[in-house]
Amino acid sequence: MTTDFYNLLLSDCALALILLGLFWYVSRISRGLRGIALWGVAHLVYSLGASMLDGTAQEFARTGNAEATFWIAGIGGMLACAGLVGLGWSIVLFVQQRPLKGLELALMPLCVGLSLAGWVFWGTADAQGAAMSATEVVVLALMFMQLRQLDTPPDRLPAQLMMAGCVVLSLLYGRDLWNALTGNYGPNEAWVNIDLSTWYLLNFCMLMLTSFRAAESLRQSAMFDPLTGALNRRGLNAELGNFRRKPAGAKGLAVIALDLDHFKSINDRHGHQTGDLVPAAVLRCRPRLHPQRRPVCAARWRGVHRGAPRHRARRCASHGRTHPRTGHVA
Repeated sequence: MTTDFYNLLLSDCALALILLGLFWYVSRISRGLRGIALWGVAHLVYSLGASMLDGTAQEFARTGNAEATFWIAGIGGMLACAGLVGLGWSIVLFVQQRPLKGLELALMPLCVGLSLAGWVFWGTADAQGAAMSATEVVVLALMFMQLRQLDTPPDRLPAQLMMAGCVVLSLLYGRDLWNALTGNYGPNEAWVNIDLSTWYLLNFCMLMLTSFRAAESLRQSAMFDPLTGALNRRGLNAELGNFRRKPAGAKGLAVIALDLDHFKSINDRHGHQTGDLVPAAVLRCRPRLHPQRRPVCAARWRGVHRGAPRHRARRCASHGRTHPRTGHVA
């Protein structure tokens, strides 16, 4: 192994540390989106483990230090497998925006256990290389299947580039798996540029995807009232602006304004925490039009404003005033 190759692996770890900071920052501003920070952490762990296995352990093996090779390869292999599963988890969380399920959680003990078994029973770099390469192929297949679901703009293009990268890496790691199983595992300096460049592509595209989602999250928080989920003043103004840009032949618009009587007394008597529940409850009980005739929007502006087609607005408002609990207009 040349010095340039070893330095390249160390540079990859340094880049992974920088990417961790970027993904952490995007995660902070994305307001609760799943999977973003985990990608940065998992990629750093994977990069460290792969560098230990493909770099440091190989160097100790070349100098004949069997004990150091045993420990560095074992620890590096387990870190690499854990980081790879973390990357797979990150994609699942990001695409699905839900907690991990049982089979997905089982991937961590399965892959790390494979590396641990190779460490305990064989204790060679070939065994750890086989465990890491097998985990890479499995995780890349999982990532590919999840990324297929991002088929709408602006997610589609970076997701497709990531899918192409998964295919390229799967071919490389499939070859490494075969070499490890036949006792010929070792870093291929001729392929390392393709390997690292493809990971750069995956990280760049993942950063694009997370930035898109973070921007959408910020837009939602700027346009919607967090208490009721209705549009806020800015959101209502944007909707009205969209309505003004409709063709001249479009239907008109009516606005129903609901004013809560004696709302201050609720806050004074029961406290603001209880009072905050009232607007949300009103929005749930508001007059509802037939599902096929739903109004344009609902907004909170020191009350609730309900956009509705003009010829049904008066009947909707009257019914909501006389039947506040049911509030249904067919």
